[in-house]
Amino acid sequence: MQHQIEAAYQLPLAELHERSTASGTPSLLGAALSIHEQLRFADHSVSFQLESLRKFVDPERDIGDFDVSHIQGCVQRLAQAHSARTAHAAAITALLAARTASTSAATPHVPAASPTTTRSR
Repeated sequence: MQHQIEAAYQLPLAELHERSTASGTPSLLGAALSIHEQLRFADHSVSFQLESLRKFVDPERDIGDFDVSHIQGCVQRLAQAHSARTAHAAAITALLAARTASTSAATPHVPAASPTTTRSR
């Protein structure tokens, strides 16, 4: 998603962060960067919960009554993180699509000049 943000704004993410914080006013750029950070956190949560779940259900490990509640909690957190990641990805995709559409609409299409022929007298 970072590449899509950079492509939409035609600047590296670090510079976009600087511009967003320097302006101090709410903007689409600020919203995109905020959603991007939330998406990164959701990605991290999915990875973390998936790794935790793999440890709990390792075939070499005995699962006791105490472990079942931990597995259930881990599965719930994994589902929540996945849902958050999906929602954030959809939100930033829509925001960038709106940005791209408004940028292309704001740039009027200027038709190429037609070749003129000069006649000599």
